[in-house]
Amino acid sequence: MRLAVILLAGVVSLSASTPATVVEAEASRQAALLRGDGDLLARVLSDQFVYIHPRGLEETKQEIVAGLRSGKLAYERYEVSGLRVRQVGPESAVATGQVVQRKRAEAGWRDGEFRFHALWQREDGTWRLVSFQSIIPPPPR
Repeated sequence: MRLAVILLAGVVSLSASTPATVVEAEASRQAALLRGDGDLLARVLSDQFVYIHPRGLEETKQEIVAGLRSGKLAYERYEVSGLRVRQVGPESAVATGQVVQRKRAEAGWRDGEFRFHALWQREDGTWRLVSFQSIIPPPPR
């Protein structure tokens, strides 16, 4: 299995007050997905985490981490571009960007492209992902 290398240099836009640790936490999330590392992902996600898929399916932290640990969920590719992180409060930040991925789930391997909106919150001094929503972008005009 080939793993994509996560390169954030040159694709990250930060507001002046955004801590670099949010970007580091996002890179850890991406690495956990590519390595199938459920333990790392569990540390990055808030216990309140929810993922809203492009078609409206909702998954919790427990479901996603269990999928990675069991091997039912796997990624061969997960490339983020256009990452923008903005701190929107003393304990919260919003990240947006695009992802190109190759993912295995119950329906088998699928390639996909989507845009995302993610909410990060500082919990006990550590930035954790609370919410992640993705959409399929419209076709080019």
